[in-house]
Amino acid sequence: MRKGLLYIVWALLYGALISCEQEKTQNRTALAELAGSLDGYFSDKGAWFCLSQPENGRSIIGAPIILSDSNGYRFREELLTLSAVTVNNYEIKFELSDEAIPGKLIRIMKSPPLEITVESIFANRQTALVACSFKNRTDKQIVVSSIWKVARYDSTEPDNRFFYDLGNTELVIEFEKGYRTDTLKPYEKKTEYLAVSHRFKDEEVFPAIDFKNAGVAFKENTERWRSYLAPYHSLSHSEQVLADKCIRTLITNWRSAAGALKHDGLFPSYAYKGFQGFWAWDSWKHVVALASFEPELAKEQIRAMYDYQDKRGMIPDCIFRDTLQEAVNKRDTKPPLSGWAIYEIFRKTGDTAFVSEMLPRLIRYHEWWYKDRDPDGNGLCAYGSTDGTRVAA
Repeated sequence: MRKGLLYIVWALLYGALISCEQEKTQNRTALAELAGSLDGYFSDKGAWFCLSQPENGRSIIGAPIILSDSNGYRFREELLTLSAVTVNNYEIKFELSDEAIPGKLIRIMKSPPLEITVESIFANRQTALVACSFKNRTDKQIVVSSIWKVARYDSTEPDNRFFYDLGNTELVIEFEKGYRTDTLKPYEKKTEYLAVSHRFKDEEVFPAIDFKNAGVAFKENTERWRSYLAPYHSLSHSEQVLADKCIRTLITNWRSAAGALKHDGLFPSYAYKGFQGFWAWDSWKHVVALASFEPELAKEQIRAMYDYQDKRGMIPDCIFRDTLQEAVNKRDTKPPLSGWAIYEIFRKTGDTAFVSEMLPRLIRYHEWWYKDRDPDGNGLCAYGSTDGTRVAA
């Protein structure tokens, strides 16, 4: 009897261990299973620039788009290319494959003796990190030499740091090593890093890039994106693909606080002309989506719009980083969905402190509608504008 009971306990424990291992395996492979081609540009962490998948056969970093101006500034050239790669003094050619997985761009360059893997992530709101791994595919020692070609730049300081002057912002490419010659033992892999950074000139200067801990940044990126997708693991694969697409779209439109935008928030679209600001009802709907996987950013989006609530309680239609280029639209507003958005944050997080912070402002906004948007006093709020006309609503 005792032996039978012990066997049952052992079987249950073994089954639990196998289940845990399978779950770990699923978690490890979840991001890779969602790999696909990049649709447009890629950004993360609230950066004000986006990366593109390289098009040229030797390119490592494609042509970025800078979002500091009204409609964005697109580079005409790809930023970085491997102009020459030799193995044992013989130049080699590669077969290419590209894919985008959640939170990362990947380019793989294969030749019989050598494989180069390029992985790009955003480490913070200013900096994208790029890991270039060189792997010996043979059972013999090889000597690898590579030369980087940097697109036209405005200045360099020192030789491994290249500056682009973009008016009110600057872009920098910084190498851990730059030109390199390495000896690789049979099947050995070595990785070096480079960084692409962007900042507004009225912001703090770039922090020093800590290339020694770049690997930690890549691990943190993987864990963060796994956590984004964790609420959707129970869905079918096709539904997970759709959820992933939605999350990538939202995160690529994330912009950090800058200029007149006092908190982080999301553009409705980084790509569409004139949509590079925060709009009220877009923001409320962004928040409902973000509350499921990035609630702290959802709170910031709420705060960004309420920063511009006026004394009467109105929240403007849209706000912008540079109010000299595009003025805050205080003439119009949008449907009052912020109560729904705030409730969704509370429902997902239970954060009563956030509700206490926002509730007095929310009540003022609610009351404003009945004071200023119910002209005939019938209890139904109507569209209109602050100058009394209806056409611009």
